[in-house]
Amino acid sequence: MSKQVKRVAIIGTGVIGASWAALFLAKGLDVVATDISPEAEGRLRAYIDEVWSALETLGLAAGASRSRLAFTSDLKAAVSGADLVQENGPERIDFKKVLYKQLDEMLPAETLIASSSSGLTMSEIQSACEHHPERCVIGHPFNPPHLIPLVKIVGGAKTSQDTIQRVTEFYAALGKRTIRLNSPTITPELREKVIAGVREEAGSRSTDELAARRDEVLLGLLALRAKG
Repeated sequence: MSKQVKRVAIIGTGVIGASWAALFLAKGLDVVATDISPEAEGRLRAYIDEVWSALETLGLAAGASRSRLAFTSDLKAAVSGADLVQENGPERIDFKKVLYKQLDEMLPAETLIASSSSGLTMSEIQSACEHHPERCVIGHPFNPPHLIPLVKIVGGAKTSQDTIQRVTEFYAALGKRTIRLNSPTITPELREKVIAGVREEAGSRSTDELAARRDEVLLGLLALRAKG
């Protein structure tokens, strides 16, 4: 179970999935992405092209290249040969259970499955896995993953300590600082409070405006940190 992660599969290429893909490429990994949207590949490649200069500023790893990205709409083809799957699908437990049941049947036991989920527990998600639920874990990034060097790691009831250790080492090798959480309780009231707070802070600004300003500030902070 100590296999080194060299090839990553990305499931779901929305904002978080695309950002993960950019980071993995910048760290010299092979990345295969999958998404059922007809426009997904074009949007993903455009996003990576857009943020690549920022990643170059931060420093690329040896072998880092956008050419190491492959895309397919076929889930089985995407995850075949992956050492780790970073899942970024919709926050719906019915969707996650169906997906994880498929992944559990497709993948060998040593392949890690990490979810970017922020509103669902791994215990719920991995309950659909009949073979190897122990290799499933939450690896939730602080957005955007390609800039913010933090990731939360949360196991489920059946997640093994070996999985926790392996995924922690993997994210640390990417330059991430990991935060291990135990027994989080995400109530409907807490979820609504967080959503209301985000909307109040955003005000009339668009998502694109907020993201551009956030990335500008983050790059400045990371540059200062590097000088220090």
